[in-house]
Amino acid sequence: MLPDCPVVNPMLGGYPFQGVCGAGVAFKVALALRGEAAMEEIDLAAFATVADVVPLQDENRAIVALGLEKMNRSPRPGIRALMEASRSKDTVITAETIAFRLGPRVNASGRMGDASRALRLMLAETDEEAQALARELEAENQSRKSEETRILKEAEAQMEGFDFVKRRAIVLCGEDWNPGVVGLTASRITEKYGYPSILLTKKGEEYTGSCRSIEGVNIHQALTMCEEYLSKYGGHKQAAGLSLKAENLEPFKARLDEAIREISDPQDFVPRVACDMEYPLGDMTMEAVRMLSLMEPTGMGNPPPRFSARARVLGARAVGNDGNTLKMTLMDGDCQRGAVWFGHGALAAEVTDEEVEIVYAADINVYNGQESLQCKVQRLVGGERDAVKRDCASKVCRLQGAYLTNVLYNKRHTCPEPEAVSREEIKRLLAQSPQGTLVVSFTGDALDLPGADLLLGRWPQGPGCYNAVCVCPVGTMPKGYERVILWDLPPEMAVWGDMWTGETAEALASLPDIAAMRDIYRRARRGEAANGPYEQAGMAVLERLGLVEAGWQRGRPRVRAADRVDMEGDDAFCAMQRARERVSGKR
Repeated sequence: MLPDCPVVNPMLGGYPFQGVCGAGVAFKVALALRGEAAMEEIDLAAFATVADVVPLQDENRAIVALGLEKMNRSPRPGIRALMEASRSKDTVITAETIAFRLGPRVNASGRMGDASRALRLMLAETDEEAQALARELEAENQSRKSEETRILKEAEAQMEGFDFVKRRAIVLCGEDWNPGVVGLTASRITEKYGYPSILLTKKGEEYTGSCRSIEGVNIHQALTMCEEYLSKYGGHKQAAGLSLKAENLEPFKARLDEAIREISDPQDFVPRVACDMEYPLGDMTMEAVRMLSLMEPTGMGNPPPRFSARARVLGARAVGNDGNTLKMTLMDGDCQRGAVWFGHGALAAEVTDEEVEIVYAADINVYNGQESLQCKVQRLVGGERDAVKRDCASKVCRLQGAYLTNVLYNKRHTCPEPEAVSREEIKRLLAQSPQGTLVVSFTGDALDLPGADLLLGRWPQGPGCYNAVCVCPVGTMPKGYERVILWDLPPEMAVWGDMWTGETAEALASLPDIAAMRDIYRRARRGEAANGPYEQAGMAVLERLGLVEAGWQRGRPRVRAADRVDMEGDDAFCAMQRARERVSGKR
């Protein structure tokens, strides 16, 4: 029920644009009361519109465009001081500058202490007053970063063992998490894992916290479906706040998963970034990027133009103070382009020398006064299926050698007999859900299966347990998959599995028997390198038995002096023989 007084709310009375933030509403009231004179405050309305993360559409976009023009033409002392404090003094102020540099410093004043300091900064009349306040906010922002890092670390620790296949929301709790920072940390969790997340801090017998959601999941609607467990809640489809009694925490988690399943589609949990068109890296020019900049301001609800392109990653490394940014060199034909992907530094080793498809925004990078074209990567996935298949065909021998060597080095060969499953059943499982099914192939014959990522020589690295077909994966298998299917591998040659197709790769009949092992050993004594995957598998067994030294893959093998060994008593050799016999029809 509305109070008996004038009410100014863009969501009431049929106002044509409902997305104006609070400061924007105040500006519109000032404009109505003061007329043209209110335009002196357009920069404050623009700053708040970006910092409040409302859609940069319609009136909001006009407010921000006009406000940015004023900030760059005649910035007030507070803006100048913030630019200096954020080491952005000589750069043009854009919506991105506010969103990632200036806005967080202003917001830190309220999250970590007294919000009135931000107001005083914006209204400061002298540079001296503004600089003193900006230094305070810079210190508060550093404290905010430290607190966010601490909460994120503790929250990440709670993610161990999280069941991505069965759960639909991440709910994490801490005893002394700062209520002003948990929302930011929830955003980081949601961005990393692609799931709605709720971070709660406990005070007495009650939890309070913040939610952040993903596209396709209306978190406010989900909370409404769980309201019997909540003391209070409020927000919108992408973000909300809530509080609940400690005794209701576990039933709330269970009901929240149910609610989100009811209002969402499984495909909503597959990370995706929309793009506007395909734009090969070799076609991108400085002039084109400058023309694209005419579309500014861009931001929430009005993203910069995004393009897709195929490329090979020539090199990648983690950069930044925390190593959290991935810096890459991409090759498209004869053209090389620099690229950055914020928040993904850990993927450096995984993507190097890979054919990939990226979604990116074009940018001009300025370093030491030199301009260069740069891609700001929004999404990176394995290359198109045909390119992956071509890569597999050219690398399959090396992949098989690495896989067999890895298995024979490390595996305990006590794998139980898996359940048989048909090719059609595997297709049904992949179509049923985008998560939970992992297919392991020795020959690459499974690369035509729809509904799965294709990976050569490695396991899926990211969270989410998304369907994947892995050809000869080396390393540690990720946890959390509901089913692992051995496409063409007998259990003796698998890391683990609970199903298989029943069609074992005929090539495994070439694994060495006892006579072949003796021949491989004699050749090793002559210093001859192992050729092909099956000789390499034999060398892996010889190394296990102490007959050759480690490092034989890199050159001439060195044989060790050893007493007579019981080769037929070695687990790895026996597993190799069981695989051979299975393929040869002896078992």
